[in-house]
Amino acid sequence: MKQIDKLVGHLIRFQAEVLTVTSNGPVVVRVGGVERASNQTLDHATITAMALEVAPAAQQQELRANRGARFVYDSPQGPVSVEVTPAGGQWRLSLSPGTSGRVSRGLSSPAVPKAPAPVAASSPAAPREERASAPAPA
Repeated sequence: MKQIDKLVGHLIRFQAEVLTVTSNGPVVVRVGGVERASNQTLDHATITAMALEVAPAAQQQELRANRGARFVYDSPQGPVSVEVTPAGGQWRLSLSPGTSGRVSRGLSSPAVPKAPAPVAASSPAAPREERASAPAPA
């Protein structure tokens, strides 16, 4: 069992939108838009070990260079999105229910743009060229 699986268990058990912990801070879960902090705190070494244990190689390099990373951890309880944000000698670890098979290259990587929705030729938002190319009524 990986160290992070305890936090994943809390995420699943509470059906949380996100679970966040900052070095030397409490574990915080957000359920229904309301954040609740536990009495448990985790030190920086524990958070670092949790993240590095499950991060893919490319994200491990980013984290070791004190840069943020995002990736999906396929935990025994299901996929979990993991985001690690280093700042001022501390790391913030955020877990949220994730999608299997998605791994990003880190926070510095550009997002993949979504394809625009198709526009019908008769739509008022359609470019003029498209309307101009339609045959004239007889």
